[in-house]
Amino acid sequence: MREEIDMDKRDIRSRAAKTFMDNFEKQLNLALQENQTEENNSEPANIHKKSKENEPDEQFNLSDLEEAIADIDEYIQTNKKHPPSSTSE
Repeated sequence: MREEIDMDKRDIRSRAAKTFMDNFEKQLNLALQENQTEENNSEPANIHKKSKENEPDEQFNLSDLEEAIADIDEYIQTNKKHPPSSTSE
């Protein structure tokens, strides 16, 4: 039962991390597009309007991301101490 709860938490955190990464990618792409636009356009006011219009609807939750990162760190540390026995050599 404890394992199921841990798996549920990991699944939730994994989805939160994926949502964060998806939103991060969108924001990064927007920033890159804005930089290209800025180089081609001398009116910075237009750039700020564009970024406001293209903001993602769903904002990521920082605490969920931090928990997901903590889970990843814990997983890595656990595997360093106890490597999986089903590895093929």
